[in-house]
Amino acid sequence: MTATGLGYTVIHPLPAKLANVTASGLDWAVGIVFIGAFATVGALLAWKRPGNPIGWLLSAIGLTFTVAAFGGFLAHFPRTLTLANWLGCLFLLGIGLCVFVVLLFPTGHLPSRRWRPVAWAAGAGLAGWILGCALAPTIITYSPTIRNPVGVTGPAGDIFKLMAIGAGVLIAAAGLAAVPSLAFRYRRRYGGARPAEMAALRGRRDRGGLARLGADRVHQPAERDQQRGRRARPGGHRHRRAAVPAV
Repeated sequence: MTATGLGYTVIHPLPAKLANVTASGLDWAVGIVFIGAFATVGALLAWKRPGNPIGWLLSAIGLTFTVAAFGGFLAHFPRTLTLANWLGCLFLLGIGLCVFVVLLFPTGHLPSRRWRPVAWAAGAGLAGWILGCALAPTIITYSPTIRNPVGVTGPAGDIFKLMAIGAGVLIAAAGLAAVPSLAFRYRRRYGGARPAEMAALRGRRDRGGLARLGADRVHQPAERDQQRGRRARPGGHRHRRAAVPAV
């Protein structure tokens, strides 16, 4: 879908007044590589580790950006121009899904229960963004302002517009709050030790394992001989003649 939009835009450039709807050729090329990377890595992870939600999230991000970028192709046709403008809100939806990837990386679980509010904030922001953009009186992601054909007018429409704006801010705040979770997860796993200290501890552990392995190999023959001796003792009296008492 993205490649189709790029090829059609190169052959049939948009008018100058619609230049803000779609991107340049370089932006399209970068978008294809970006979307392809998300979709490929997500599909591989979902196939190899279906129980880990990160693969499914990456696939969803690639699909979301693909549909949003397809709006550049729809902008070439007057009947689908409004839909192309409305699909621009999906870009922030894909960015919001990246927040969950950061929070769940790499195990697929939150680092601890303390990070649940960040996940709840990101989820609430995504829901508010989609609902607000869908029912706002104007298309928020397009400038100059144009009417939203499915938007709500009056005070209720203003509420949905404020909801979309607040949700966008909430998604950005949740994304910033999710970044420290990577450092928290790293420090929790390695106990805050420095790389040099971790290398030294790893070396000691490896040397200790080799020493135990060598000791086991040394003691195994002795233990085997002892076991053989125990097995031979009970049957040894059978071959001996009973002592005859002297008369």
